[in-house]
Amino acid sequence: MSARQHQPRTLVAFALGALVVCSIPVFGTRFLNDMAFYSLFADKLLAGGVLYRDAMDTKPPLVFLHYALVFKVFGLNNVAAVKVVTMVWLGASALIMVALRRALAPAAAVPAIAAPLFVLASFAGWGQDFLSSNTEILANLFIVAGVWLLVARDMGRRPLHLVAGGACIGIASLYRYQSGAALLAYAATMLLRHRQFDRKLVRVLLVGAGCVLPVAAFVAYYARIGALDDLRLFLAYQRHYTRDADDVLTKVGEFTYERTGPDKSLDAPLFSPNSGRAILSIAPAVLGSGYAAIGDLGAESIDHLRRFKLADVTRLGDDVRLTLVPLGGK
Repeated sequence: MSARQHQPRTLVAFALGALVVCSIPVFGTRFLNDMAFYSLFADKLLAGGVLYRDAMDTKPPLVFLHYALVFKVFGLNNVAAVKVVTMVWLGASALIMVALRRALAPAAAVPAIAAPLFVLASFAGWGQDFLSSNTEILANLFIVAGVWLLVARDMGRRPLHLVAGGACIGIASLYRYQSGAALLAYAATMLLRHRQFDRKLVRVLLVGAGCVLPVAAFVAYYARIGALDDLRLFLAYQRHYTRDADDVLTKVGEFTYERTGPDKSLDAPLFSPNSGRAILSIAPAVLGSGYAAIGDLGAESIDHLRRFKLADVTRLGDDVRLTLVPLGGK
């Protein structure tokens, strides 16, 4: 076998070796970036909780279900397993990048160079982001797989490839919303290189149908368990989060609170005479040391004591939700 034939294997082996070596520091820290937050949500789901009912956030569902599945298979709160799975995830993404490079440039001399470039680029940035199992790195696998299916075999003439490519991008969007940008890139490519694409309307319909399938499956599951109202609450939460609404619903760590009074700014103190109703979710969990999760509480010292009327106490699994109404005085 010639040196030229050995070269692709050498590059892929180098990429996988670089992945292992660059990942070593990751295991010196238990939680990276948002991993503690995702782990806490996964614990709630494994305890029988329902996402967006017993645990609310603006992120799409698959990152939380991903952590829950890893904990289910490898043991509760096995963060090391999450990191190993992420290494496999990244390695698979790098291999698909090689196939994508071949599909886009069949005459390329060394398509395997895409593997080490992808791996090394994934470790570029701040140290705390190295191999952190966040939505970006998890969504990448399905983004590159979807794009490869859309462009493989002369820009994806096979209907099954188009549906599968759309489905992969739909799954990626359930990890991270911005993954849908791949569909815009595909549409732009069809416009700019329109001579390479036949049956453009059929392609759009097939890719769109594939993209909708994962979302429809998730909605159907929530309909089956009678949790569509929780999805509606999630969408309402998204609207509050993305624009300046009359009532500001904010989540900070394990404190979820709703302001219904005059102080609607996200920077306003949590506990103040004008903060309105406060809903606190108290979880029996320790997230560890790090930056402060809560900002201005509206009471600098005991001299600024704020009193509340206890309006409701509800148990949510292992959590306790307290609904407090401010009395407006000391």
